[in-house]
Amino acid sequence: MFCPFVFWLIVKKYLRQQAEKKGKNLKRKILTAVLTITILGGILTGVVTVQAKEVRLTFNCDVAGKKEKSVIDKLLSEYTEKTGILVETVSGEADICIDDFAGVTEQYRKGSIVNLYPYMEKKSSYSRTVSWGETLPEEIREKLQIYKREIPGYPASRSVVRMFCNEDLFEKAGVEIPNTWAEFIEICKQFREQGMTPLIFPEKDSKSPVWQWVMNYLCSQMDLNLADSLDETEDRYVELAEACKGTDKEIIDYTQPQMQVALQCLKELFDLSAGNDMGYEESLKAFAQGETPLIFATSEDDEKLKGEFLRKAVPFPAVTEETSEYAAGKQILAGGDATTFYAVNSMLIDNKERLEAAVDFVRYMTSEKTQEKMAFEAGVLPSVKEITFPEEMKDFKVVEEPLRMAYFTGLDEINQTEIWSFIREYLNDEMDIAVLTERLNQSCQEAAKRIREENGWTLVNNYGMPTTGECTKCAP
Repeated sequence: MFCPFVFWLIVKKYLRQQAEKKGKNLKRKILTAVLTITILGGILTGVVTVQAKEVRLTFNCDVAGKKEKSVIDKLLSEYTEKTGILVETVSGEADICIDDFAGVTEQYRKGSIVNLYPYMEKKSSYSRTVSWGETLPEEIREKLQIYKREIPGYPASRSVVRMFCNEDLFEKAGVEIPNTWAEFIEICKQFREQGMTPLIFPEKDSKSPVWQWVMNYLCSQMDLNLADSLDETEDRYVELAEACKGTDKEIIDYTQPQMQVALQCLKELFDLSAGNDMGYEESLKAFAQGETPLIFATSEDDEKLKGEFLRKAVPFPAVTEETSEYAAGKQILAGGDATTFYAVNSMLIDNKERLEAAVDFVRYMTSEKTQEKMAFEAGVLPSVKEITFPEEMKDFKVVEEPLRMAYFTGLDEINQTEIWSFIREYLNDEMDIAVLTERLNQSCQEAAKRIREENGWTLVNNYGMPTTGECTKCAP
């Protein structure tokens, strides 16, 4: 049988000997020999060498804004130039898509999206860190897993909740921006004494985000050990299944004194605020018009809050022992998550070359360099940590510890509506705190039961959580 490799060694030796004798160009002769071997090998073995096909991928970025798409088009050209991989933007089903976390999670559970966890610990050629996953800050990375070792998408942007301050009104009142909750309450009182409404607290309906941010923030500040006791998957974030189990086992209990202190802090703030008949969007307009010195809002609302005054966005004030003996005494992120995620279609699993190309493309589009470009050119707040922030985004750089549990405001929509209804009665002095906490517990227990039955969760199957920590849907 003809062996091209052995034949090539013989020819190479012969050419070297001839080159030494005649002083001719060895490289040219070797190249000629290789071409000869390729042709001869094909003839003798019947194997025809076919040039590899060009790798092409499709990409759905319909959810991106006009400004973002303009930057994305430039990035696609740069990526093709770097790798030779062609990426075409399309509508509808594609090899790669962008969606929010709910969207990629839903598609993953249907089996339509690849689990990216196996790629997270691998080195990315576009990353400045040891592994791809390490480009993300803890407060985002810990929330990515649906279950341990199952990640449906990789984040490319984020939002953060901030307290926005009208610096002109602060200067007029002669007060400083607060660092602690006690200072915050004190300056609110000072604004009131000077005839100003210190804060707008919209309470038009249960979906208003402000009460949810404040409620989750204060409850988290008062019970730091609760999240540890619920976090069975050890990803440092309490998921729905863990919250339901904790409710059933009465680990989450609103009648506990630390929870009552959190609710009392919420009421004190509410009593100092105004705008209680407003919706969230109305409250943003009121701040932009200079009607109040303070508002809680997200980085995504930054443009809507611009007015004819200087303003600053700061983290929520830390709750200290000055307010309560249960206080954490540190700043905790009040809210905000990764907002857009890149996901890979599971149809590519049967084509290893295209799957690897798709994952490579996602790594490129979520890298520090790419997100930095999106920040400077499209105003997109990056989800990665080691980048330079544009000057106008520096207030949104996260310096707080992560919010580890966000279920104090409801386990499902029914529960959330009931919780807000009860809290609203309490805030308006129509219900005392003892009745409130009992009703909160009862509503949460009923919600946990509904969710259990919908998902088939029991103590026996550990509420659907893997007991071994193994992935239930692994990528190849």
